[in-house]
Amino acid sequence: MNRICPILLVYLLGYMSYGQQLANQVCGTSGEEVSNSEIILNHTSGEFVSSTINNSEITLTQGFQQTAQMLYISPKAMLQGALIGATNGLMRDNLRVSNNLPNASPYEEGIVESNNAFTVTGNDAIVDWAQVKIRNADHKVVGVKSALLQRDGDLVSADGVSPLQFSAYGKEYFVEINHRNHLGTMTKDPITLSGIPTSLNFTLGTLPTYGNYAQAVVDDSTFALWAGDVNNNGIVRYLGPGNDTNSIKDAVLGHPANTTISNYFPFTGYHNADINLNGVIRYLGPSNDTNILKDIIRSHPLNTSLSNYFLFLEQLPN
Repeated sequence: MNRICPILLVYLLGYMSYGQQLANQVCGTSGEEVSNSEIILNHTSGEFVSSTINNSEITLTQGFQQTAQMLYISPKAMLQGALIGATNGLMRDNLRVSNNLPNASPYEEGIVESNNAFTVTGNDAIVDWAQVKIRNADHKVVGVKSALLQRDGDLVSADGVSPLQFSAYGKEYFVEINHRNHLGTMTKDPITLSGIPTSLNFTLGTLPTYGNYAQAVVDDSTFALWAGDVNNNGIVRYLGPGNDTNSIKDAVLGHPANTTISNYFPFTGYHNADINLNGVIRYLGPSNDTNILKDIIRSHPLNTSLSNYFLFLEQLPN
């Protein structure tokens, strides 16, 4: 635990630019001064800060400061797109088999796959990268981690084996699962986390999730993240303003090899327009992603009129 020592007087001088800070511990046994070019902290022993001191840039709070602790999570989740055409309850790993999975995470952390994780086959073969977040009681994101998603739904660290690790203060957090072209989902209630991996299964429908119809139900039994958020705006939409269909079309027409600008041009690779994660992107033609998007829209429980203009939103707090 960090020590909090008595402070006699605090002078806050000028503005503090972003990124500048003092150490997270202000301590002296007989009277010292800690400073940088912007701030001076004078402190002595024997007298305590009895109230919060702040200006527009900095807050000095009384009390004892808790150190961060390591929390471990072993979540399980499925992707609707990777379950399309699957027959054994396992997601397809076409992206791995076709060598289209990037070694570096597509999310902002930039974590790189290690331990030859992409060479594993069977139930633990890697389907894609995903992202796991933890939120505090106010729904503020306090931890983000890239994860590898296995065919059986297990989310593991970049080594393909270890549980996900977060450094955080406190123990109770909402746990959120995200994917680059699927809608995210989150636990309805905060989960108690600890130094022992906490298992969370989002695939059975027994774990309450935030919002309504937060996940698709595949084959009447498996809960999975909704596919189809090609433009990654938190909305799945086939027709209408800002629809995902146009994003598929733009990807096809904008491909450098599509010199004839054909709507029927297919290409392979790692792309958000690949809704079913088979490594092939098609706007029109056999097994195209546009028809998959249409089927997803028409399958939503609230789309009782089977409207092609129906849309639905990601069930996450702002």
